[in-house]
Amino acid sequence: MSFESVTPARYARFIPQRYRLEAGYCKKCDRYYFPPRLSCACDPKCDCDEPMEIRTLPDIGELLTFTIVHTPGSQFSDERPFAIGIVELAPGARITAQIADTPFDQIKIGMKVKIEFRRVQTVGEGGVLAYGYKVVPV
Repeated sequence: MSFESVTPARYARFIPQRYRLEAGYCKKCDRYYFPPRLSCACDPKCDCDEPMEIRTLPDIGELLTFTIVHTPGSQFSDERPFAIGIVELAPGARITAQIADTPFDQIKIGMKVKIEFRRVQTVGEGGVLAYGYKVVPV
């Protein structure tokens, strides 16, 4: 890929953790890191000397915590209020994502959620669509 042919959409496709939910995995510690990193940082005494494996995370996880956003930044003002939460997909691999298709009073800590690839926002005056992941109850 040459620099002359890089569009914003094409550039974003080359960020694996954005679209494929790839994480780093330490075999010695059995721990995931999202986004991926080059080396393990689980424990200074671990002495992991192998490079991290890249693994695709599962698409179902557990909601650890959440909040309702009433005053978002301008790029999300048309969606307010909305819920956002922290989801653990694998030991150590946590993501922050908007909780979709769920009334606020039905969102519960500990509930199982599924990752879905959706439109996250519309960017700029030209209306460029930005995609990413949101979570919905299982």
